[in-house]
Amino acid sequence: MTRRGERGGHTAVGDHDIGQDDGLPRLNAEHGAVSVALKCGSVWGGTRDLDEDVRTGGVTASVYSESYEGGRGGDIYWFSTCGHDLLTRIALADVCGHGHTVNQVAEWMYRRLIDHMNQPDGAEILRELNVQAVQYGLRAMTTATILSWYRRDGLLRFAYAGAPPILVRRRDGDGWHPIELAHAESEPANLPLAVEPEARFDQGQMHLAAGDRVFLYTDGVLDVPSLERDRFGMTRLIEVLDAHGTESPSEIKHHVLQALSDFAQGPFHHDDLTLIAIEVH
Repeated sequence: MTRRGERGGHTAVGDHDIGQDDGLPRLNAEHGAVSVALKCGSVWGGTRDLDEDVRTGGVTASVYSESYEGGRGGDIYWFSTCGHDLLTRIALADVCGHGHTVNQVAEWMYRRLIDHMNQPDGAEILRELNVQAVQYGLRAMTTATILSWYRRDGLLRFAYAGAPPILVRRRDGDGWHPIELAHAESEPANLPLAVEPEARFDQGQMHLAAGDRVFLYTDGVLDVPSLERDRFGMTRLIEVLDAHGTESPSEIKHHVLQALSDFAQGPFHHDDLTLIAIEVH
């Protein structure tokens, strides 16, 4: 999946091309990371290792993604903006595997983001991805999160396909908290993609204000092992975020990475790992 440039009015960047040559303007960024400024009606992302800041009219985000094999892994991240830059969507998926399967899922996500660029329903994207994955015969375990931030109504909408919950800290709040969806009473719901053809995908929503923060991540963050084979886990992650949660997204990202490195006592190459620290405008 190698793609760059303008395509039907949407900027698309494939897993081989993310970097200075994708045609998007750059702003000054902290810690030496490049800052990508998304245009209205654009889609940006891929599967390549990176450490970058991303800005839209609705969010400032800082992204870190690393494959345990190096270069390109099983984590997929996409950002999109609607035609008026009022709706920012962030999609993150974790595919158990590499190569063609990951590129196939990344392509499906890219297409769905374009199709739903001006619509805030992220659960519908997961429903369509699930149908496509079932029809394709996807066998790799794939989890996903879709976030949609709509500035006009001040609502953050979120939908999960077997993924860990996002963490949120309000500007005037007392700490970071996981945001879960209500459990389904009967029918299968919010499962990883392709597990159940008729699975239901729910969408939750919550009001946010300028300055509120969101932390999005894959299981690889929680699963970082110590030398004693302990797991980093949710409790330690929240402790790090509580200690630095009022700082910028870039600083939050780097504090979490430092905590993971300290816990592992060196580089961590146990699994693919992606984290995105977000501040809403």
